[in-house]
Amino acid sequence: VVALRARPSEEEIVRVIDWGYATDGCPGMCLWFVCLTDGSAICFDEYVFSQTLPEQVCDEIKRRSAGMRVRYTTCDPQMATEHEGPSIMEHFARYGVSCVEADHNRVPGWLTFHQWLRETRHNGVSEYPRLRYLKHGCPLAIRTIPVMTVDPKKPEDIITTGVEDEAADCSRYFVMSRPGSSSLKAQPNPNT
Repeated sequence: VVALRARPSEEEIVRVIDWGYATDGCPGMCLWFVCLTDGSAICFDEYVFSQTLPEQVCDEIKRRSAGMRVRYTTCDPQMATEHEGPSIMEHFARYGVSCVEADHNRVPGWLTFHQWLRETRHNGVSEYPRLRYLKHGCPLAIRTIPVMTVDPKKPEDIITTGVEDEAADCSRYFVMSRPGSSSLKAQPNPNT
């Protein structure tokens, strides 16, 4: 993480939010992915929250993102749903974290996620997966993603009842957003 934060002007960051408020079973999560120039990405930080208001969540996201070149933030499409008043996404925008709705299509999403995990890159010395997770920055993602189970009734999807699927969903939203490579010539986003 230190190496990534030492060069914020060189790599672009994509943040992904899966909203959750409940204390049991469905917390919210934000993951930070750095997009590297070779087209690979590293998830290097996670923030898990429950019973936390949007203003507090946004404050923590902005604090953790300080000095980073944030390309965009994508979020669970449920955050855009209006219920007789402002949506959660509107609350986030009011508190300084503007979001775009993620592509929620599950079957192509899991296929794309698997593709990112299986594809490799070469740096002249070693081979590594296109999508990686830092052990010390993403403990929940590292613990929960490998234990996701295929739904026997829908083999192209995963079981979502009674499981911690926030990190998997955030990762799916990330790859479906077509993040692309960082451009070293890109300018910082003033809306971070």
